[in-house]
Amino acid sequence: MLPQELLQAVHSYCRDEAASEALAQILDVELRACAERETTLRQNEARLRGLVDCVVEGISLTDEQGRIIEWNPGMEAITGLRREAVLGQSIIDVQLSLAPPEYQTPEQIARITDAINTYLRTGQAPWHNQLREQALLRPDGTLRWIQQRSFRIPTEKGFMMGGVVHDVTEERSAREALQNSEARLRTLFEATALGIAITDINGDHIEVNPAMQRMLGYSAEELWQMNISQITHPDDWVMQQPAADAVIEGRQNAYSIEKRYLRKDGTSFWARVNGAAIRDAQGQPIGGVAVIEDTTERRRADEALRASERLYREIFEQNRAVKLLIDPQTGKIVDANPAAVEFYKTTPEILKTMRITDINMLPPEIVFEKMTAAVTGEQRIFQFRHRLADGDIRDVEVFSSPVHLQGRDLLHSIVIDVTERNRAEESLRRSEASVRAIFDSTPQALVFIDTSHQIVTFNNLFQEQTRLLFGFDVQPGDSIYRIVCDENRESFERRFAQALQGATVIVEKTPVIENTERVFEIRYVPVTPEPGQVIGVCLMAEDITERKKDQARLIELTLEREHGRILADFVHLASHEFRTPLSIIGTSVYLLEKKLDSGFAREHLAAISAQADSILKLVEALLIFSQLQSGMPFRFEMISLNDVARAVNSRLLREIEVAQQTVRFELDAALPPVLGDLDMLDQAYHRLLDNAHRFTPPGGTITVRTFRLEDDCAALEVRDTGMGIRPESLPHIFDLYFRDDTAHSTPGFGLGLPIARRIIEQHNGLIEVETALGAGCVFRIVLPPAPATKTR
Repeated sequence: MLPQELLQAVHSYCRDEAASEALAQILDVELRACAERETTLRQNEARLRGLVDCVVEGISLTDEQGRIIEWNPGMEAITGLRREAVLGQSIIDVQLSLAPPEYQTPEQIARITDAINTYLRTGQAPWHNQLREQALLRPDGTLRWIQQRSFRIPTEKGFMMGGVVHDVTEERSAREALQNSEARLRTLFEATALGIAITDINGDHIEVNPAMQRMLGYSAEELWQMNISQITHPDDWVMQQPAADAVIEGRQNAYSIEKRYLRKDGTSFWARVNGAAIRDAQGQPIGGVAVIEDTTERRRADEALRASERLYREIFEQNRAVKLLIDPQTGKIVDANPAAVEFYKTTPEILKTMRITDINMLPPEIVFEKMTAAVTGEQRIFQFRHRLADGDIRDVEVFSSPVHLQGRDLLHSIVIDVTERNRAEESLRRSEASVRAIFDSTPQALVFIDTSHQIVTFNNLFQEQTRLLFGFDVQPGDSIYRIVCDENRESFERRFAQALQGATVIVEKTPVIENTERVFEIRYVPVTPEPGQVIGVCLMAEDITERKKDQARLIELTLEREHGRILADFVHLASHEFRTPLSIIGTSVYLLEKKLDSGFAREHLAAISAQADSILKLVEALLIFSQLQSGMPFRFEMISLNDVARAVNSRLLREIEVAQQTVRFELDAALPPVLGDLDMLDQAYHRLLDNAHRFTPPGGTITVRTFRLEDDCAALEVRDTGMGIRPESLPHIFDLYFRDDTAHSTPGFGLGLPIARRIIEQHNGLIEVETALGAGCVFRIVLPPAPATKTR
């Protein structure tokens, strides 16, 4: 009945006009109160709609026929299905469209269809009001895991079915990781801010975590002596006990209630309690576990929000999180709490005159695209860079959702500064990349093997060498026995066991790679992240073939130097011992030549003199060679090879003249200077010149020439017109004591050319030889230019 009609009925019923008027006034007041309550109901419904739209959990509701009539933004975000696409659709069809392929079998489809229809008809199902976890395949192909709780709403026509869905993909991954270690579970138990209590079947505490102790003010020892009823507010025990009994008796899997707890100091606080039974292997209850979240502040906030906009404002202002209210149409910052003012280092007045595009570093058009996504619910979490008033740039993570406030559709954004977190993550990524780069660039082949003989990781060099040796690539997770042959298995296991005991084992192997035998040093090194804890073994294989060769060469060089030292000592001693008798022999020969007139005696004295002179030359040559072998110091100075070429000693000139040989000089006047030891270069040059003299026939010609090479090197060349060197002898002419004249009819000891080459090599130069049988020889000394004269 309409209000006016009701008033007319009152007037017609009451004949007394005064009474009628009084009753009408009373009814009018009551009708006004009803209208106000209806307005309040609509506001509460709008707030409820705002709450449903703002929560991150997915909420769905069907009518009695199973058609979807509610699908909140949280459900859109979790399933990837838009609200307008599923409203009016069958919940069975939608659930089956989200089921992974393994649930798309005819048997599974029939089971799901029958269970949902039965629930809609009778309100009964095994999973009624139970939290269950299942897989969900989004339209974009992403597999997500959800926790779902179904509830029923009885109506005159049957039952409506509702569902609350929470995306637990990340939680599931975290839970699976946590299940790998009891220590990690203990860390979570100890570190979580939620109170956790484990009780026996009678409600006596068995274990409580630190958060629970802090909430109640009791120590763990004190709580172990207490029953759950002793810390529950007496007025709330009647609510706690039935819920706990239902779980213990198996009528439901868990319960969730909000009640008050009593602290040790006598005060109380509100908390959300989620409880479940602990059962043995036979399914019998042996205790319970409760997770307690202190909801005192949340209840106060809810009460404040319900009470008035003033209380909501106080909560907004007092929140420590950085909060902004933004008009998504214009980007204007409508409001900002004190935490935001402090974060952006400005004043409230200035901040409220700004637009979010003044803060966000992205181009304005992209910022508006992101705000549209937040308004529609397509995206709730964003990564941005914000500019503060002092010019500082900060990385922020923004949680943004639409709210309806004072008749306006706004965005409520919570801003979290993640700059340091991002820097830490970037530093970690760089550190990991650096470690990997070092790991891959080391000259050793590295592979880490865990205690079960499985390959965990390896560097590129190990993969390359494995490919060369075995012809295939190894993969992380492979058994090391894939590359350890059976005959080596016993020795490998023995060394591996020694390494697991903390010892470093070193062995050498000589595999054949590409038809070449190589030497590898293999180290078994224990991997100990903490003292006394060995988690595996690192095999380090290094190709030491060249090192072995270098060691052998070093030993040879050492022996050669020792040989040279011994030779030098001998020659030094022998030269002293030889020179004295040779000097006496020479003096005696000279005196005898003066006294004797017999031609026969003179002939033999000449022979004695020649042999004594030859022995003296040998001693001098051996002395010089031994000094070169022992590393005698050179005195380097700027000299010209022209000066060396002209300084032919008189003895050699007399021998050349006696042999009726001609010496020609072709010296380059523009020859660049070189850095050299004049005396030693003279030694080398005279041995080449003496060699040319001895192998040039009488009447032959010896040509000494100097010239500049293209790279500014200076060359001194000695050319003769002798018979040349046989091809088979050419590789050996610089060998010690080698003589091409096998009959030894030509004077010499096989020391001249070796001495000359060693002297030139000490000058960083070289000796070149050109020869042909019957065409003579050319010996050429080439020395680098002095540093000041080098032009390129």
